[in-house]
Amino acid sequence: MLSRARRILEKKEEKDPLIDLSGSSLEVYMALMSSRRPLTIREIQRLVGFKSPNSVRHHLEKLISMGYVKRSSMGYVAVRPRKSLLDILIVFRGLIIPRQFVTLIITLLLSILYYVSVPPMSDPIATIVIAAIDLLVIYDFIKSYLSLRPLIRKLK
Repeated sequence: MLSRARRILEKKEEKDPLIDLSGSSLEVYMALMSSRRPLTIREIQRLVGFKSPNSVRHHLEKLISMGYVKRSSMGYVAVRPRKSLLDILIVFRGLIIPRQFVTLIITLLLSILYYVSVPPMSDPIATIVIAAIDLLVIYDFIKSYLSLRPLIRKLK
């Protein structure tokens, strides 16, 4: 899934930081992405674990020249490009999760509501269909999570 999305995005003229960046620059970018506020060079240094603020400055200048980071009066802020691989991830309070997690939760909650309001054996076909949909959504989430897990680990 990730490789197919990457190939599609490589064909487009818009840049994607997950394709263009690697290593420390990607770590600096994702530290900024997961932050809810602008970060200073020292804060980024502590978050990413660099020994010197000059190395952070070097990566920030690289990211600014590529258009992925903007300098504000309070620090540095990440710019999220449109139609990026980042669209399949949600950053919520510093937590990075696949977007399908939301679909999984909503599907399971609606199924539970259905089973609570209607006895399961009153309509066995509906029960089987809903269970099949739940299983497909769970399978899809697990498959995407396993393919994105190395990326999510790298981004944390």
